[in-house]
Amino acid sequence: MRAADARAGERRLGEALAGFRLPWSAEVRRRVTVLPGDIAEPRLGLDGDRWEELAREVDSIVSVAAAVDFLRGYPSLRRANVLGPLTLAELAATGPSKPLHHISSVAVFNEAGIASMGEDDPLARVDRLATGYDRSKWASEVALRRAREHGLTVTLMRPGAIGGHTLTGAHNPTDIGSGLLSAFSRFRKVPAFRAVNAAPVDWVSRVAAAVVYEPDGWGTTYNLTGRPNTLPDVLHDMRLGGMHVPVLGWEEWRAAFLAAMEATRFPSWSSWRGSCATRRPSSWSRRPCSARRRPASAPRPSSRGTACPNRSATARGRS
Repeated sequence: MRAADARAGERRLGEALAGFRLPWSAEVRRRVTVLPGDIAEPRLGLDGDRWEELAREVDSIVSVAAAVDFLRGYPSLRRANVLGPLTLAELAATGPSKPLHHISSVAVFNEAGIASMGEDDPLARVDRLATGYDRSKWASEVALRRAREHGLTVTLMRPGAIGGHTLTGAHNPTDIGSGLLSAFSRFRKVPAFRAVNAAPVDWVSRVAAAVVYEPDGWGTTYNLTGRPNTLPDVLHDMRLGGMHVPVLGWEEWRAAFLAAMEATRFPSWSSWRGSCATRRPSSWSRRPCSARRRPASAPRPSSRGTACPNRSATARGRS
């Protein structure tokens, strides 16, 4: 964790958990060791002794850290999103071999008109990816797949947009997908779209944890995306919550939303204001590509893939 020292890292972690009303009890602290470091630095910014200690003692590596910014170019994201995962692959291969579970993204398919987005389908052409973020996730996945071909156990998990918790509505307000779902209820206007493909955060985390804890599920690729919520789905759920909202064209909605956000100055949305101002979120029109392969302990699949609730709490009007 990026922090000046272990104590500062523990404080930062505790504050983050508290922000989502998750426990940071003495029992949790007893089971968690915080190491100050940085995914963008060589060997994670650790000294040689600590690196060798981790290489000897760690049993499994889950690679979640990434710089998520749709406005930055590839060069500024490369260290964190490409070299960082490769550093973790180096750690996995140093000393006793360790499985590496990497959180990738369906952004590796963000090519206009791509024919299919299955777990085993070819990725998009990198020169046709629109953003530096998409390209950085593509590059890291290609490199890790090559490491897998050379014998390292690498599991790739690709979430798409992640929505709110199905019971509590907790979500990341700085994420453009869940933030915009929240904006529908806050500003009482909805843009016309085909579908919002946002899987609930509790489902995504539950399936990812099931993969990590089931060795039979290692070394393959999973798309952790949900079934799409169509525009009628979202409007129906909002009506159930007492919200009868107008549907606007994208440009009209975007102008009204940006004006309302400027007047409201809602601070947690400032990080993705620029993304909303420049492009239509790709997750709003994607076809479903739910995980098909799964470990035995994962949630029981439906006929369309790993079972995923149709709607997240944010899509039901909670903000």
